[in-house]
Amino acid sequence: MAELRKYGIATTIIFPLVSFTSTRADFSTSITFAAGDARITKDESTLENCNSTAVHILAGLYRLALSSTETNAARIGILIIDSTTKVWEDQAILIETYGSTLGQHSVDIDSSDGRMVSQVAGLNIGVITSTSIAADALLSTGFGTGALTARVIAADAIGSTQLATGAITAVKFSAGAIDSAAIASGALSTDEITAGVFTKIWAESTRSLTSLGVALTSTDFAANALSTTIIAQGVFDKLADSVWDEPTAAHTTAATFGQSAQIVLEGAASSGTSANNILLTGASTQDDLYNDAKVRIVSGPGIGQTRLISDYTGGTTLNATVVPDWTVTPTSASRFIIEWDARKGIQTWRGSTLNDPVTGRVDVTVGAMQVGVVTSTSVAAGAIGSTQIATDAINATKIASGALSTDEITAGVFTKIWSESTRTLTALGFVLGAADLAANTIGSTQIASAALTVAKFAASALTTGILDAGVFAKIAADVNIEVLDVLTVDTFGESTGAPASAATLERKWAWLETLARNEIWQTSTSQFLRGDTGNAVASAAVSLSTTVVSGSTAVVRGEFA
Repeated sequence: MAELRKYGIATTIIFPLVSFTSTRADFSTSITFAAGDARITKDESTLENCNSTAVHILAGLYRLALSSTETNAARIGILIIDSTTKVWEDQAILIETYGSTLGQHSVDIDSSDGRMVSQVAGLNIGVITSTSIAADALLSTGFGTGALTARVIAADAIGSTQLATGAITAVKFSAGAIDSAAIASGALSTDEITAGVFTKIWAESTRSLTSLGVALTSTDFAANALSTTIIAQGVFDKLADSVWDEPTAAHTTAATFGQSAQIVLEGAASSGTSANNILLTGASTQDDLYNDAKVRIVSGPGIGQTRLISDYTGGTTLNATVVPDWTVTPTSASRFIIEWDARKGIQTWRGSTLNDPVTGRVDVTVGAMQVGVVTSTSVAAGAIGSTQIATDAINATKIASGALSTDEITAGVFTKIWSESTRTLTALGFVLGAADLAANTIGSTQIASAALTVAKFAASALTTGILDAGVFAKIAADVNIEVLDVLTVDTFGESTGAPASAATLERKWAWLETLARNEIWQTSTSQFLRGDTGNAVASAAVSLSTTVVSGSTAVVRGEFA
């Protein structure tokens, strides 16, 4: 199986070397390469010395750097052979190139999301329908910057009949998605927008850089404005440390650079290994950590076999399921190495036709289209609805400057947007402040009952200069009604005990009513206030005072409790 490398791009290959002995095969870790030990042939031409020599990484793994000149061939063969005394076993590395018509594979598989980039030459009439576009299929990552240009979209291709009702909603556009650079000069004229729209936008908008979606770009900075004298060295140090010191244990996501750079694991197999699995001594306890990696037997029974790990169970099991089954089952005498699969199986995707993907459709990133590819006849009526456009899929970077002009958007589209949009302050994201209202603008007759809540007002929005006297009169009248309601309508139960000295007025009034209305029992030592049910609400001690009042000994009642 050949490794894939991009045509004419410098790269590095990694390979193991096994020591050459008559008794056992171990990884060689102390090899010093000489000129002529690594040789290259391009497109089956004459063998030549490689420009660089191989360097040991660790644990018997070596790397060899190839220049852009050495990768400008369709097929590349590299032989790693000891040119003097035989120290290691010979190694051959095969490479196929892609991304150029001169390479073995012309398709370019480099993209941020792993999809192959291709060009669309044309579409049949009605080929794009609402059923052929999956929900949220139109992601912002699916459009290259400036991919949708005026030249790509035919005149009147997207009219009001091509957009389903409710297809374009507020959540479909990220903040600043359609800015001044995205609309061609004269695209939105007075024929499409009434004068009232301009008046309303100007009167109600927040006119600031943030609200207008203005962001600084590279053109806003003078040449060399951000130099090393402006940016402290500590910033560069912190960035470098953050990347370099990232723990390898954190790189568990398949097909990432962090994962592929790891030397995963080397060790001995355990007893219990069977035809379709291998037990890994010293492996991680984390499930699925080694999924999609390759396990290679480097010594002992099964030496030379390489299998794909389809599933890994950690915990105490440390079991890796492999595909296909072992030809020779490894034993506890076998040693293995696990490496991330940087090679591509050419047979799985190359051929007369592509294999059907799991999703049932071929996912591609459209990098460019020919002029007039997307027309009103190729897009079925209602094909693009709100479910076909992911949230924030259409933003400012996806629409090229001048892409949307009066040639691409019919007048009916603007009419439909205006007639179906919610034209309220809340929908437009505006909040009224004190500076937005003239004196006495809102009187008591303008406010519906219970219309105003705390959440409706910005901080310090209402001042005495904004509200007229009628508003204050209405507030006072409402307060009087509430007080009268408490005094003449609301009811309260009898006191349940003597109130504290700092109790509420309601509790003290209830105590006086209960004290004046209910039974009071008295013994020689105590006095009791009873409730309606006969229970003792409160009690107080009674005693003869030694103080003589008007020539007699007085009876003193203590404080109720």
